[in-house]
Amino acid sequence: MGLDLFGPSHICIVAADLDVAMRELGAVWRTSWTAGRDGTVGIPFRSGSSITTVHLRSAWGERGPLRVELIQAVVDTIWPPGGADYFHHLGYSVPDLQAEARRMTALGLELEWTRAEGPFDINAFGYFRLPGGVRIELVSRAID
Repeated sequence: MGLDLFGPSHICIVAADLDVAMRELGAVWRTSWTAGRDGTVGIPFRSGSSITTVHLRSAWGERGPLRVELIQAVVDTIWPPGGADYFHHLGYSVPDLQAEARRMTALGLELEWTRAEGPFDINAFGYFRLPGGVRIELVSRAID
């Protein structure tokens, strides 16, 4: 099958300051924001053989069909501070996460980051990086 270049379910921007980004981008895009994660719960993520617990803050733009995810920058994670807001990834909702993940790795994309539950196998979502640096997130349609 394959991913449709023009059919991502969302784009993600990592924000140096989530509250400022919501205010500034909300005004520009004429959208309000729905809270995602509030940072109170530590979520274990896996990268290679290491597990990192992250207290993630996020928000979702309320307009679509292409949704915008904002994530507060977190030091020493896949969402590092960059000094300013920056584009992070294109997200795709897929019906068969395992099959699409195998296809991505067969094409040479590196599985960078996923939830840490269970063995190192993609579950719920996964970030894949192309050799040139572009990041794609695959999200199970069951949770997206």
